Amino acid sequence: MNATTPKMTQIPGVLSLSVVLALAGHGCAQKPDLEAPRHGNSDTMNGDSILDDATKPGDVSRPTDSTPPMAKPRKPNGTVTSGGGHLYGYLANPWLLPEHDDPTWCVEIDEASFGIMKDAAEAIIDHALSAWQLVTHVTMRRTGCDAGTDLRFLLGTLSSKDSAQLTEGKAVVHEDAFDSAAVAIRTSYDEENLRGRGFIHVAPAKGPNGLESKGYVPDAWSIHDGALLLVTIQHELGHVFGLQHTQESDGLMGARTIEFMLNKKTHERYTTDPAGRTAFLARLHQLAPINLVAFPDQVEFEKCTDDICQSIKIISMNNKMIVDHWIAKRDEIPTKGRKAWRLFNSAYLDAHQLGQKTISNIYANGRYIPGITASQGTFGGVSDRGTLTVVNWTAGMTPNIVEFHGGTYTVLLP
Repeated sequence: MNATTPKMTQIPGVLSLSVVLALAGHGCAQKPDLEAPRHGNSDTMNGDSILDDATKPGDVSRPTDSTPPMAKPRKPNGTVTSGGGHLYGYLANPWLLPEHDDPTWCVEIDEASFGIMKDAAEAIIDHALSAWQLVTHVTMRRTGCDAGTDLRFLLGTLSSKDSAQLTEGKAVVHEDAFDSAAVAIRTSYDEENLRGRGFIHVAPAKGPNGLESKGYVPDAWSIHDGALLLVTIQHELGHVFGLQHTQESDGLMGARTIEFMLNKKTHERYTTDPAGRTAFLARLHQLAPINLVAFPDQVEFEKCTDDICQSIKIISMNNKMIVDHWIAKRDEIPTKGRKAWRLFNSAYLDAHQLGQKTISNIYANGRYIPGITASQGTFGGVSDRGTLTVVNWTAGMTPNIVEFHGGTYTVLLP
């Protein structure tokens, strides 16, 4: 590299996806600010929690070094907040582990307001749980809803007690929990057995409190054969299994993912023609749990400046990777669709370092132990345009892609 200070060109992102609060250390999808998209949510801390009556935000020991601070839970659910956007102690633990015997789930649904029938919703939830089983090795059994059910899916409906939990969350995070698309609430936690119980609430599609009245796409849960509901359920299950939001914000656990996928403007832009609809559905299918822990075979990222958009397509093949860089004029995309894009550059990269990175931890017996781990790698090579391309990538997150040419470098992603 040239020893002089390099010139940097960074293309700002346009696909900063979904603002999602982390209630009870687990997350809700909230109405997006489309005028000012950003990665993550700096206004509302992702570490805030649903507090029980005896647990207050001050119940956290502040660290004096790099050692993670210890939470001081005063009730078995261990719900505490750091006040700084980080989760400590049992709060960040998964609700369920593979060692747990016969964990159960159930569904309560208001079919009229939710927009789909109960059996269809159960099939989608079963699909989501099966996808997560590949990653977590937790097998769950469907049963009727009662006090002993580990995980309840409340679809378009809330009891007064469940509603009170959301109200409590609103007070903690200073946001309207009822304005959310979905939220996971852990209501109790057994610290000795590391086992939690709670519910996932998904907002109704219709009615005065429905998503349609909040700027989301009509019939959100029934269109695309339930694909939007599947992604939403998979996102909330990620919180159940101990994952927090990623700041890259365009994968399954991205802090803005759900809202982006549900928003009307997304559909107006990406589903107005058959090619756009196909690309949108392909993107939904990429948002799967397996792609949080292993590099997907193929993935695509899009970013725009004021007038130029770029699309980065990555194909991963064992220890090699192909990176195709497409560009298009922003104003031509709605009318020309995929024909608006032209291939600008291609790079064939070799892996220089491969390994694993912990993306969730379990706090037990006074220490943190690794939970779910993901693939991590560094790839590099010379592109067709003669630039040196370097990719640093952790599965489930946006890869960092940098092109070097002489004394300059360009950040393509994130």
